[in-house]
This record gives sequence, structure tokens and C-alpha cells, in this order.
Amino acid sequence: MITIKQVKKEQIINLRHDILREGQPVKNADFEGEDKKGTIHLGYFDENEKIVGCVTMLVTARTDLESIPQYRLRGMAVDKQHQNKLVGTALIKMAEFTALNNEVSCIWLNARQNAVDFYLKQGFKIKGQPFEIESIGTHFQMVKYIKEQGCNCCGNNSHPNQK
Repeated sequence: MITIKQVKKEQIINLRHDILREGQPVKNADFEGEDKKGTIHLGYFDENEKIVGCVTMLVTARTDLESIPQYRLRGMAVDKQHQNKLVGTALIKMAEFTALNNEVSCIWLNARQNAVDFYLKQGFKIKGQPFEIESIGTHFQMVKYIKEQGCNCCGNNSHPNQK
């Protein structure tokens, strides 16, 4: 049976390293702030109960969105053999569900250039200009409002922080 459930960081660190930090020390897959209270690690388990996908939800505010409850998604990784099989989509949907259950209306992330189309398909919008992260590459900040009273990013023009 396929499941997504909350896991410990130690259960996903090697997958994150293999997919996101290959060729770098494993410690580079251990992200700043993820040990803070409120952080949630989600693992996608395949039919053999092996974790083949993960994402971390950090309680970290973008300065331009400080008045809105928000999570930052980080460390989204899917095992190479399971990519393009809707694992990432399922993880995003579970992150949205988790956020709503915690009364959080906004999720944001820094997407690698090769992942932007995936996030656009999930309803995220690009915010700002691309930027470089040394030894990783070009990234884009992306935001998604997940409550109906969101903003013009999701069809409602009343969001006070949307410019």
C-alpha cells in the first residue's frame, strides 16, 4: 500500500542527499532551521514501505508575506526510479492538506529552474526574479495561496499582500 506520512528527518536525509546534493557532503542535505518546532517532514512510502519521496515544511516567513501564516517547502526529492509517476504531486497535495489543517494559507519555495514547470502545474506562481545558489544553480521563488480567500494568484483579487 502506498502512503504519505510524517517522518523523522533522519529517515529522508539520504534520499535528499542523493537527489538534491549528489557529490556534496551528506551534511549539505541537512537544512538550516529544520529542527525548529513546527517543522514537518513528509515521506512517500511505496508498496514495499520504502521512502521514495519526501518534502519538508518549515515554519519560515517570507518578509513580504509576514502577516500571512505560511510554510516554506524545502528538500522536495523523489527517487529517480519514481520520478514522473505523480509522487511529487501527491506530496504537494499532502503538504497543502497539512497546511490547511494547521490553519496556514500560504506555501512558498525556492524552485530549481528544471522544476519550475512542475510547480506551475501544481498552481504555484513565480514571485520576483531568478537568483543563483552557488553549486546548485538558478532558482525561482514561488508562492501558492491555498485558501479560497487567497489572492489574485489563485483567482481572488482581494489578497492584501499580493502586488
